[in-house]
Amino acid sequence: MPLSLPVSLFTLVPGTPFVSASYTVDPADVSVKFIIDRTCANGFNSQPATTIAQFNVEWSMDNGATWTLLGGGTVGGGVIHYLDRQGVDHIGTESSINCGLEQAQGGIIHANINVVGASVGVQGSVTVI
Repeated sequence: MPLSLPVSLFTLVPGTPFVSASYTVDPADVSVKFIIDRTCANGFNSQPATTIAQFNVEWSMDNGATWTLLGGGTVGGGVIHYLDRQGVDHIGTESSINCGLEQAQGGIIHANINVVGASVGVQGSVTVI
């Protein structure tokens, strides 16, 4: 059964990273998805292109003494457009990364995000499947 940990709305300030609570990876866990809502109050869709954040999922085999990148992505400010299969333009409402958990079995994971540019509203979720 998937486990979803909400990331409640907060303001992320440049130079002050957000780090989620740690989660112990269960042998049945296959992947983790970190979703950021771009449309929340003061979110990435309302930011200039100079607001950029790195968001990551990291894993540790030594109970958090050291962390290794499992997967990551970059979130930029501004409205993202994409075309569906019929060629219709849509506005992107989320940014996400999805990581397999094979190498993290027996360890712990957490998500983090750090921004440069301007303060930005962040909310979303971390889901383990």
